[in-house]
Amino acid sequence: MGGTGSVHEQRKKRFGDWTLELVRELRVSWIKLYDSKFMLSRDEFAKVLRRAPGIVAAIDVDTFLTESWKVFPPEANTIDAAGTIAALAIMCDGPMEDKIKVIFRVFDFNNDKYLARDELAILFMSTNACLCRYSGQKVNPAASASRCEVLANAAFAESENGMLTEAGFAKFVNKFLKVFKDKEESAAKRKAAAAATVAVVVAGSPTAKAKKGKKGKKAAAAAADAAPEAEGKSGSGGGKAAPAPEATPATDSSGGGGGRGGGD
Repeated sequence: MGGTGSVHEQRKKRFGDWTLELVRELRVSWIKLYDSKFMLSRDEFAKVLRRAPGIVAAIDVDTFLTESWKVFPPEANTIDAAGTIAALAIMCDGPMEDKIKVIFRVFDFNNDKYLARDELAILFMSTNACLCRYSGQKVNPAASASRCEVLANAAFAESENGMLTEAGFAKFVNKFLKVFKDKEESAAKRKAAAAATVAVVVAGSPTAKAKKGKKGKKAAAAAADAAPEAEGKSGSGGGKAAPAPEATPATDSSGGGGGRGGGD
């Protein structure tokens, strides 16, 4: 039973059982202490965590710090605070619209309710990199940067005056998620159709037909072997069956033909 549930349980064991409320508290503590400073040392990040009473009560801070530093490169002396907060928001349970709000506000560095293009590009790159690290996937910085740039350009196609509102960001994310879901469903349907086609081809192949023919021959041979035995059983009750009586020739009631009428 090593499905999604077990992965989720392992993640909770390593990083703690985060909720959106705890992620919000982490963001507030980060802003208060370091004014959205992007990269934090281990000591700085520990201070952010320990200044949030809800986090201290619900999360083993030392374990979280140890496990978090394991997912970043060994030479890293700092942690991407903004990306980590956004990744935690995505990984924890909660409505998608609430997650989108939290992530938007993490990267709205000047708190003006808008994201500039560079802020949005940083949001995509930072969140994607940290989410990959925390979920155990490899990070390809060059490919990630290129893909995130494309996403940022697509999102700004619906922006107001070159700035993206929270509502515009939510609209883009939901649209992107729908496209992604549709692609997954389409891929699943194609996979199922391919499997069905393979099954039909295999069933109609000479090998399958030969196997089916062999099975038929075996069944016929078994039936033939069983027939004499059945006949023996049916005759054992009273010896041989009596022969059928010969048919009596029919008489011509009209008296014609070769038969004589009456006695001489």
